Amino acid sequence: MKVLVTGGAGYIGSTTAKALEEAGHTPVILDSLLTGPLVFVRDRIFYEGDIADRALVRRVFDEHPDIEATIHMAARIIVPESVEKPYEYYRDNVAKSLELFDELVSLGRPRVLFSSSASLYAMKPSFEVTEEDPLDPPSPYARTKRMMEQILEDMATLAYKEAKNSFTLPGLGKLVLVNRKARMGRNPQTGEAIKIPAKKVVKFRVAKACKEAVLGKK
Repeated sequence: MKVLVTGGAGYIGSTTAKALEEAGHTPVILDSLLTGPLVFVRDRIFYEGDIADRALVRRVFDEHPDIEATIHMAARIIVPESVEKPYEYYRDNVAKSLELFDELVSLGRPRVLFSSSASLYAMKPSFEVTEEDPLDPPSPYARTKRMMEQILEDMATLAYKEAKNSFTLPGLGKLVLVNRKARMGRNPQTGEAIKIPAKKVVKFRVAKACKEAVLGKK
């Protein structure tokens, strides 16, 4: 199965692409390389460009009509920077994502897994959170992620009413996606790579979730 991975040159995006490959799937990467290094995509199908470039998105699907789902990870992610540059964060994380999602719907490809953020949750001394913890996005970055969750929920509700066959998994990125071998993750406040103790590693089967999205299962 082919899967479009936006932001696939980034830290989590490239890890997800690797997980897909290990499960026997083919990631197709769309990334502007604003922060992700080219070396992470050299051995993969790669398109350099903006997620809001509708013509480019159409080209990707024209050349790979067998793409069955999209994992959306392209975003600005540094919390302190989001405080200094809120416009850029709302533009890139919200407005451009809306263009991408609208184009996917227009192409008849509404299957989306969205990478959100653990920073949506109220702060805890341990930094370890669960899906049951209260939401309290403290930064422009976190609020862009929460906005996109709400937007996707609204779009999925409409799509379900209209087609009865649409599916979205807006909470995907609340789980810390990590390379289980490296035991690495991201500090939710600075975006810096950090080591995570084994007991705190959240094991999330990306390929399985993607397959379930394509099949319309929750």
